[in-house]
Amino acid sequence: MKKTYLLFLLFFLEICFSQIPVESYRNEISSLKSIDEVSIYWDKLLDIDQNVLLNEKDLIKKDSISTSLMIRTILMFEYHNESTFRLYKIAPVMNMAHCSNSNSAKLFWPIIEKYKVVINQIMKNYPAYPLESISLNYYGYSLLNQDKIYDNLISKLQNTFSNEELISKLITSHKNFKASHSLKEIKTIFKWQFQPFKDRKEEGFFEFVKMSNGKLYKRTDDGILQKINLISKKDGFKYYQIEGEPFGWIYKLGKNGSLTLLNDDEILIEYTRID
Repeated sequence: MKKTYLLFLLFFLEICFSQIPVESYRNEISSLKSIDEVSIYWDKLLDIDQNVLLNEKDLIKKDSISTSLMIRTILMFEYHNESTFRLYKIAPVMNMAHCSNSNSAKLFWPIIEKYKVVINQIMKNYPAYPLESISLNYYGYSLLNQDKIYDNLISKLQNTFSNEELISKLITSHKNFKASHSLKEIKTIFKWQFQPFKDRKEEGFFEFVKMSNGKLYKRTDDGILQKINLISKKDGFKYYQIEGEPFGWIYKLGKNGSLTLLNDDEILIEYTRID
């Protein structure tokens, strides 16, 4: 109990300084020598995910915790044999699944893909769960029972970043997340019901909002912002795409507030407008 309390206290002190101490993580992870030490560290990362990250309400602090966990997971794989995966269960998958920053989740995907063999031995449903995390994070769209399209979607998620480059990009992603969430709302354009399936609506909503930098964003009911860019206009409709999105999906917005999520010409979701 005392050890867990000290762990959380130290972690919060790190977050308070608004910096992610990568070199400190690198030093402590590289110094782990025994299987037991490695196992305890994986347990610590999972513990932070379950008992700190999931209980944090502040979006910026939550993203800082999430980014730190992903960076430490990358370093663990860098310094320790992947066979240790069997000791830590599902920590890396939870890192991505509980990340609210869609860009960071996309960046982290290759780490999940690289160790998919051992992940599948434990979860038995690779790539369904982690791929679903990406889709819900970006679009609020479920990939449940759509196995036939998984390979195509995965092919769009690859990158060739080194560990050092990936860590740097995750830190930049956190900084961008922090900057966007410091913006003030100018006005709401339209609002729609959250609908991850064609035939079923769920609790919650999302909206298009104009922010104080003059840009348009998609905002979920829990406050997560994603910049959206106008890519074309045709026949009275405007076509928008989430900045940095991985699959090429597009929002088709009508003058009356109608909204459709498209994959090329395929309609994925027709949303219900909320007045």
